[in-house]
Amino acid sequence: MTKYLLPTALSSLLPKGLLALIIALALPLNAGAETQSNELERSRAQWEKLSSEEREALRKRLETFKTLPQSERTQLLKRYKRFKTLSPAKKKELREQFKAFKVLPRSEREQIRRNFKRYKKFSPERKNKLRRTYRKIMRMAPKDRKRFMEKMRRWKKLSPEERKKIRNRVRKNRNKR
Repeated sequence: MTKYLLPTALSSLLPKGLLALIIALALPLNAGAETQSNELERSRAQWEKLSSEEREALRKRLETFKTLPQSERTQLLKRYKRFKTLSPAKKKELREQFKAFKVLPRSEREQIRRNFKRYKKFSPERKNKLRRTYRKIMRMAPKDRKRFMEKMRRWKKLSPEERKKIRNRVRKNRNKR
């Protein structure tokens, strides 16, 4: 899901649909690949359609892009290339997710970013387990999902000792069956 989204530093800087233009302008002109030439032509045509205000705003964003560390720019280009290979439906889904993310309160967005950083450090096995759990939760009926999420909120409020007691009780009940 998120792995296709733009890095935080750029997400608020780039208007939808203009990333290709920034990339084309940021690429060296002597790269010379035919595909790149076609992309550059499309970008120039798109550029001509912009108002002078939009062009100026985009120039400023390009300057910001150029100030990013090379590693971050490279990551952005990789993500953009991956994004271009997605189906139109997946692209639409990601754009909608990003729009929803942008309207969240700042504190929630920051919490999501922190959680994602933690998630990236997980082992592949743990990531797979989390994805399976997420899919399972999303397949629940809304009423069941709401009840489950409420239980999770209560679980988070428990002390480590209380959690341990509950885990032990559940294990004992499983062993009795």
